[in-house]
Amino acid sequence: MKKVSVIIPVYNVEKYIKECINSLINQTFKDYEIILIDDGSTDESGNICDKYSNDYKFITTIHKKNEGVSIARNKGIEMSTGEYIVFIDADDYLTEDYLKIMVNNIEKFGCDVCTCNYLKLYDKYIETTNYKNKKKINKKKYIKIISDEKKIGGFLWNKIYRSQIIKDNNLFFDKDICIMEDLLFNIKISSYINYAIHIDEKLYYYRQRHNSAIGNKKNYNNFIPLEKIIEELQKKNSYISNIYKLRYIFENEKCKILNIAPDINKEKHKRNLKKYISINTFLLSDKYSIKLKIILLYFFPKIYKSKKNKKSLN
Repeated sequence: MKKVSVIIPVYNVEKYIKECINSLINQTFKDYEIILIDDGSTDESGNICDKYSNDYKFITTIHKKNEGVSIARNKGIEMSTGEYIVFIDADDYLTEDYLKIMVNNIEKFGCDVCTCNYLKLYDKYIETTNYKNKKKINKKKYIKIISDEKKIGGFLWNKIYRSQIIKDNNLFFDKDICIMEDLLFNIKISSYINYAIHIDEKLYYYRQRHNSAIGNKKNYNNFIPLEKIIEELQKKNSYISNIYKLRYIFENEKCKILNIAPDINKEKHKRNLKKYISINTFLLSDKYSIKLKIILLYFFPKIYKSKKNKKSLN
């Protein structure tokens, strides 16, 4: 049994995958396995993974048809043998002490999750995160900080998880979504952890790509994952749930419902929109301009879309 299982879904990242894997091979911590899940890549990504598997005994590559990142990660969970699980994105890379520092801290503080700061890599600049927390984090606070990208965020790759928590409670990824699936997973896992710990070090390099699942501006249909996130949050934190209901309203404005998100259940969406407006319009925002825009958006869309009100809610 390995100490850490590193799970990496791979899809058409031939430009970046070597840097990612090399950053793992060069870790100062050595008791780990790497599980590469080639999710039906059509470029050289699968062949690159095979070469690493042939060269290193602790690297395993699985090839499967393209079914999305959630199913790929679930396959990795099923195959993992580690006491801890780490999820890495194939186009990112790590500092050489990432695993060592994360394992040392999750064990030192006796927690179920350990999180770290990271660096966002853009084409022309780097953005850093500087969230600080010196105390153990209970499940109530964990919900708050994963729901806020200015703090820890709902990402997977800046966290290490005790695998027993995941496997004993069948905490797999929702196979029907590929956007915000990481946040939904973290919200679900929060019900089963006792404590988490956050460390200040910036250990992860998060690459911002315009053609990634999140970076692709054409990928607007966020309604289904938002509905599932809201459903989970309602069980745990009504205030944060209301914030995501407000985000649901924002997505409506960006999607223009009929044109960009043609597959949505429009009647269900309209019911949710009306319900979320009634709950959120006067609860969350102290800006009357946003309240007015939300009211206009739902009740008087023609007025909202006039030149005077074309500015995005965001």
